[in-house]
Amino acid sequence: MKTTRFFLAVTLLLSLWPLFYQMTSLRDKTVQDLDVSPKRNNHTKCSESASVELEGIVEAKYAIPHAKALKDAYLCRSLAHQRKFFSVRDSVLSWIENHEEQRHLLKGSGKEGRSFAFIINEEYAFRHILKSGGTTIQHQTCKGKNGHVPQWKIGNRSLLATVRDPLDHFLSGWAECGYRNFDAMMHLTKSKKYDDRVKAWLRHIHKRKGNGRKGSQHLKICEPHSMPQANYLWQSDDKFEWDTKLAIVGHLTEISGLLEIVGFHYNTSISIGNDAKENEIKMHYFPRDKSLLSNSTIQEICRYVALDYYLFDFDPPLPCREELMANMAEMNITSPGKTTVKTYPVHR
Repeated sequence: MKTTRFFLAVTLLLSLWPLFYQMTSLRDKTVQDLDVSPKRNNHTKCSESASVELEGIVEAKYAIPHAKALKDAYLCRSLAHQRKFFSVRDSVLSWIENHEEQRHLLKGSGKEGRSFAFIINEEYAFRHILKSGGTTIQHQTCKGKNGHVPQWKIGNRSLLATVRDPLDHFLSGWAECGYRNFDAMMHLTKSKKYDDRVKAWLRHIHKRKGNGRKGSQHLKICEPHSMPQANYLWQSDDKFEWDTKLAIVGHLTEISGLLEIVGFHYNTSISIGNDAKENEIKMHYFPRDKSLLSNSTIQEICRYVALDYYLFDFDPPLPCREELMANMAEMNITSPGKTTVKTYPVHR
């Protein structure tokens, strides 16, 4: 009898094992997806998109700063952004300047050097791209909003910046402005459809003028939250040359490792920044849900933030991939480690 019960118990456990394994895997995946703290990837992952030899050629030819430090720290996503940005930035700028229909991409952040950066230490400052890590740095430096300094106070420090998925960044800015200017944002369109409301925000930014409604001036002030991240990397808002002090362009999720590279110890006990999931207004009225966007709206947003796709290592969404990839092909931009640069005559 005991033997029979023992075999029944074993059979039951064996039958439940696949379910238990699946639940454990799902739990691990969920925790990983929610955890935005940086992780050190397996070293081989930094080289899986291209051969080590080609990567070495790119780093040597275009003098990619801090490439070895990023690779040694296994900050693979940051390394991909760093390689691409520093190898294609001049080609991208030349291409835009030689295509009149693309010159709308040459725009600043609208901040005019105000709230420019956070001082990290004597050697580095964090270039504050809105919605791309500023609150985390503010908490880490323990200086609050007073830690913000204008551009002229940077001195001789080099700049570190972090970037995130361009479409997600745009929607994060839309949600932030919805939270800060709820009534004005809700009145940009009479439609309640998610897609129409996002499109109304994009078209409002394109106009760059008040629409006569109450709160439109506040919306203008809030617009930089959704602007292309590349707009923050110019020498100034009216001088479209890349900031010569820019030393590292990394990925937002690897911010702790990036700070360690520049000599600042990241305190894991301090909160990572604002979590939209804890904001009721953002979650209920302005959720970041790309699946609710129509293909035409995604295409419009892509054209607006195209510079981010050209300069950083992000895959364009499917609805706009063909258009953006065609432009990158014209610039001879393929992927990090396999980039050749076509030089255009520059007309300023």
